[in-house]
Amino acid sequence: MDNEMFFRMTEMTQNAWKPFMELGEITTRAMERAGQQQMALINEALQDSARYTQNFTSVKDVKELVELQSRLMAEVSEKFFNVARQNVDNAMQTGSELNKWFETSVNIQAAVKPAARGTTRKSA
Repeated sequence: MDNEMFFRMTEMTQNAWKPFMELGEITTRAMERAGQQQMALINEALQDSARYTQNFTSVKDVKELVELQSRLMAEVSEKFFNVARQNVDNAMQTGSELNKWFETSVNIQAAVKPAARGTTRKSA
């Protein structure tokens, strides 16, 4: 009987930690996605800056400069809009993962409570 109680307690402890470990994994994935997105944005910004500088040296008059700046701002605006959309997509994906995690955690805790009651000794 003592071995059974020991194994039940071990199982309960493992099950109690599972949700926390899964939450850590979800958070890690969300941070990785955000970091990758930031690195891609910085890379694009540096490339755009180099391209703009290169194009700027070939400008002949003010009108051409204004057109170049207008094109650049349109491209930058589109890229930032896409980044914002990706941020929303990432947030929705993380939210979906958190919802699943919460439901699973509730189910695990509901299963742990009856098991915990079964490990209590009855007094003689």
